[in-house]
Formats: sequence, structure tokens, C-alpha cells
Amino acid sequence: TVLLCLKLKSPEMLADEVVDYISKRGSSAKTTNNFAMLSLKRIIHEGIELANTKAISRAQKITKFKILPTEFSIDGGELTPTMKLKRKVINEKYKNEI
Repeated sequence: TVLLCLKLKSPEMLADEVVDYISKRGSSAKTTNNFAMLSLKRIIHEGIELANTKAISRAQKITKFKILPTEFSIDGGELTPTMKLKRKVINEKYKNEI
């Protein structure tokens, strides 16, 4: 399982580089609304499928993913001041998604 955080400009707006990337793949999404998320999931799923073809073993393949509504942050408690993941906090905070 993979938890994905999209780079955001504001709580609802995707960052310009994300918009550029997905527009090259046929999506006009600029926000994190439901319609845009369906388009993003399709693009991400295609990328995961491509990566899975290069996986050495079945254990390395991604079978599920979830796009989180916010980025990991120090203020959100998911990152340390040196930008390391706090796995215990993430596991607890996103246990329903995992």
C-alpha cells in the first residue's frame, strides 16, 4: 500500500508542476475536487502499473494506493524538523486508509 501526497499550492489547488505533468497526460484538473481526483487516479494507476512491470518480485509490487488530501508537514505532525517521516504518527493518523 502506498500513501500519496500531491504537491499543493493551497488546500484545494494543485501546484503548477503537478498541473503541467497531468495536463501532458490528458487531464485538465487544477483542483482536488472529486472529478479531478478520478482523473489523477487513472494517471497514477497507469504509472504504478508500469513500475510494477519492472518489479523484481511480487513483494515489490504496489497493489493499493490512496491519495491523501493534504501534504505531509511538520505542522501536521507527519514530519520531523529535518523532514524525516514519523512512521508511527502516519500509521496512526491514516490507519483507516492503510
